[in-house]
Amino acid sequence: MRASTARLTNSPVRLADLQFPQVNRLIHRTRLAFIHLDNLLAYAKRDRDGRIDGYLAAHMPDECVLLFFRKGEAVNAATLHTAGRHVITITEALKRMRTEVERGDLTYCAAPMEQLAWMYTACAGAYEPRVIDVKQPEKFFPVLQQEKVTGVLELISNGRVSYLKFDQGKYLSGHFCDKPDAVPPARYLESLFDAGPGGTAPAMSAGTFPAADDLPAQAATALVGRSHHETGGLPCENRLVRGLHGDAWSRDYRQARHAARDAAERISDHDIVIAGVGALGIRPGAGVGCGRWDFHLIEAPLVTQRRGTGSGDAEGGIRSLSDSLVLRRRADVGPRQDGHNGGRAR
Repeated sequence: MRASTARLTNSPVRLADLQFPQVNRLIHRTRLAFIHLDNLLAYAKRDRDGRIDGYLAAHMPDECVLLFFRKGEAVNAATLHTAGRHVITITEALKRMRTEVERGDLTYCAAPMEQLAWMYTACAGAYEPRVIDVKQPEKFFPVLQQEKVTGVLELISNGRVSYLKFDQGKYLSGHFCDKPDAVPPARYLESLFDAGPGGTAPAMSAGTFPAADDLPAQAATALVGRSHHETGGLPCENRLVRGLHGDAWSRDYRQARHAARDAAERISDHDIVIAGVGALGIRPGAGVGCGRWDFHLIEAPLVTQRRGTGSGDAEGGIRSLSDSLVLRRRADVGPRQDGHNGGRAR
């Protein structure tokens, strides 16, 4: 797939080149066609490893869509495109990704909450572009000191995005894209102005906006799973499992459904009904080269749903999602200690 030549508004920076700071790349840049978005969004509900602060960057032909996560939950979204940058709803962000599933790609990264708040604020309407002369880098930062700039500077060089926080023109801290740990911030910033092969000047863009301390959250919406009408009678996860396990799973699903209906009247105040889903398995498959990007196949996770009832204390009865949930077949249900028959499915 050929990378888009669309450029960020009023800058020479190509949208396809945008890379943001990160502390861990959970999914390297990968074709959207290889990603199961619903399972990715539900990762935090299935595995503790998914409860991270981070972002999802989806590159489409004419825009870069950002989806922000807090503790693994999608809380907000934004877009950078040829006409500007602004906040969008999470639903709209997912819709655009699914629309461009054949032409887009995606990166999923962990990042500190401060950085996520800055990334969001840069798209929330307070961004002010600044003039930058790539041939005279020594004059850029002294101007910020003279103007006593307070806030965050977004500095982009050949797609690499960095954020620097200033107070009255004094540098305080920052988040830098792919900066080696051993390289001081000053030296790294100097390297952003270095000419490329053949003396080509770097494509740079700069702008400032107020510093934000927290990432706002949109109103909660159902992001994963659809109604029976939308999925032909079963949630998307169940349909995936049915396809993987065939008739045997279908038979067990029907039996479990009848068992749940029969046992509903026998659930007491001390009983716990636990619905569990299996852990998301993401691992690289066969690597394929495609243009300038190296894409890695992502194996679709096997989703499982298990049901069980148990008696006893609530704290002791509930186990971590990452642990195995106890699954007891109806035939294994025996007499309870309180003397009541647990009952067998009829």
